[in-house]
Amino acid sequence: MADLQFNTSIILDGPWLIEKAQLDALSKAVDDTFEKFRIHHDNRSKAAIEQDFQERLKRHQDNVKSKRTPEPPLQIKASDPQPPPKKTKSKQNGLHKQLRAQAEEYIRAGYNFSPPTRKIKIDVEGNKKLEGESIGEMLKQPVVESVRALSLDVELGKPYSAHPSCTLSISPYGSLQIRAGPDGSPIALEAFNTLKDWAVAAQAPRWQRWWLNLYGLHWLIFFIIFVVCGTLSRAQPPVSPYIKEAHALLSAGLTPQNRDKAIETTLALMSGYIPPGTPQSAPLMSSSTATAIILVALILCIIAYVSPPKFALGIGLGEKTVNLWRKWLSLLRAIPVFIVSAILIPMLRNLLASWFGGPS
Repeated sequence: MADLQFNTSIILDGPWLIEKAQLDALSKAVDDTFEKFRIHHDNRSKAAIEQDFQERLKRHQDNVKSKRTPEPPLQIKASDPQPPPKKTKSKQNGLHKQLRAQAEEYIRAGYNFSPPTRKIKIDVEGNKKLEGESIGEMLKQPVVESVRALSLDVELGKPYSAHPSCTLSISPYGSLQIRAGPDGSPIALEAFNTLKDWAVAAQAPRWQRWWLNLYGLHWLIFFIIFVVCGTLSRAQPPVSPYIKEAHALLSAGLTPQNRDKAIETTLALMSGYIPPGTPQSAPLMSSSTATAIILVALILCIIAYVSPPKFALGIGLGEKTVNLWRKWLSLLRAIPVFIVSAILIPMLRNLLASWFGGPS
């Protein structure tokens, strides 16, 4: 039967504006995951020590049996004093302790059973690093208050080996990556899901992720809006009055009496002649409406141009950055609603009314 394999690698896009509360949640998730790794390692080590101890004990017993020579039976009379019983139990306990100590030393000295590690690294400005084993303990250091974080790396277990491990890294370019291994390990899958749940909860909304990846597309949209509004707000060329006259002549039918009029109408239509004083058609969009739409689009493009940072950690100098951007992003959520309800909908209503002649 084939085993069901789960994906234990994921990359999530930013921006990552991680507040202090979210960092505390990450610290708890990392500590809980590391504790599970430690318990898993202890259980594996105890099982391996017990197995090695039983193998050593069996080899010792086999060696004793192979060296033992049969002794002739003693002729003991009833009147002879009985020899004292041998103290084999204490010797056996001492032997077990010695063999178990040897097994434990052998197992713990090997790479396969070395304890899991926990490494936290934060790159900061000035080509410096903050390193430790606990995010909570690192945040208590006084030096944290005067630095700005550029990236975050968390490493649990023994990455790139056959032992359970899990890594989380956030690059300065706004990419968060989580990896766990080996494939098929239940403890690794559980660690992956724990850190993934934290990342999904801390990830920015979809519209902020799109915003970060516009790459100047908003200016192209503004140019299209500018051209369309400029075209629709222009006065339309006048309609030739000879069109209606041609329709009337065709309806009435050609006669010798209207032949000259038909020739005149045909020449006027073929040459595109417009009599002087013919009024121009009204534009499809008023100039005030077009100007308002262009101004709103320009304001939105300026706002979109100043995108949030791809990564900011709410510690030290980055705490103020995270708080300011979160307040600004909260305000931006209300701007589209205001623009649509207070500006665009009334403009669209007036535009449709002017097109179809309805009440404004």
